[in-house]
Amino acid sequence: MPDGFIDNKGTVHRYLRNLVLNLIGSHKLKNNHISEIDLNIRKRWAVQDEVDVKEASEIMLITFMAKKMLGCDEQKALEFRKHYKAFMDGFVCFPIYLLSCLFTVVIQGRKKAMNMIKDILEERKSSTGKGKKEDFLDDILGEVVGKKIHVCNLLYCLFHPSCPPGRTRQHS
Repeated sequence: MPDGFIDNKGTVHRYLRNLVLNLIGSHKLKNNHISEIDLNIRKRWAVQDEVDVKEASEIMLITFMAKKMLGCDEQKALEFRKHYKAFMDGFVCFPIYLLSCLFTVVIQGRKKAMNMIKDILEERKSSTGKGKKEDFLDDILGEVVGKKIHVCNLLYCLFHPSCPPGRTRQHS
């Protein structure tokens, strides 16, 4: 009997939905995250004369999600954002694999972001029991023990809603 995602899509979908709702569900947002985001805004934006809201909110959201999902510090989250942004900026492009082509930048951005997730995952697996961070990655690792779920791809895909779309066009 096959054990792939397509064969168990209902079970896997319910698993993932419940895990994600524990991370960013309305109850969690209302009780924990909103006050944390508000504090973050006051701490960072109130001290600046001018704030580029689009850029600042993008940075705040990706660092917040990286902290909640992977237990990353701000510097690592910003590096991840750079790689993920390279992927998203050229997501819909002509697939020519040449060095200076946009498609190459997209592929390299995805590889670097996936490598960061893999490194964090390996680090977390090797330090089981010592200094648990109690984040989404711990929840995922606790749930997928013995199951065939590609954790790196799952975590990479879950960052998609926290990143705004790529380039925006200005209409004149």
